[in-house]
Amino acid sequence: MDTYLNLTQEEWGWFYALIAGQLVHNPNRPEHTFTSEKHLVRYRRNYANRITSNTPDKHGYALVRVLVDGKKLVGYRHKVVWLLTYGWLPPSGYKLLHVDGNKLNDVSDNLAMYETANPSPKLIIQAQKG
Repeated sequence: MDTYLNLTQEEWGWFYALIAGQLVHNPNRPEHTFTSEKHLVRYRRNYANRITSNTPDKHGYALVRVLVDGKKLVGYRHKVVWLLTYGWLPPSGYKLLHVDGNKLNDVSDNLAMYETANPSPKLIIQAQKG
């Protein structure tokens, strides 16, 4: 089973959901993922069912953040979208790319993978949803 930042597809699904291919804060996030009732209420009021932030990192990619067992995990939003969509990450030797070139457009249909040894546009592989 593939993991990203040591979280499985199911565990990422506790925090985020895909709606029309876009990553949103899961409106049905399990209560056990909160450290207190105060945090749960704040989450439901401010984040639940809203699209994740589009603020880019220094490389132009959007990030996601989760708190698990007191540790803050920070990862790339496009990798979480891919994992939630397909249940796996590209194998070694492959990378994800944004088909339209916009690193902030993480809609699942805009993501594809390519072989890093030969990154020709002819070799872009778009996964099929099961």
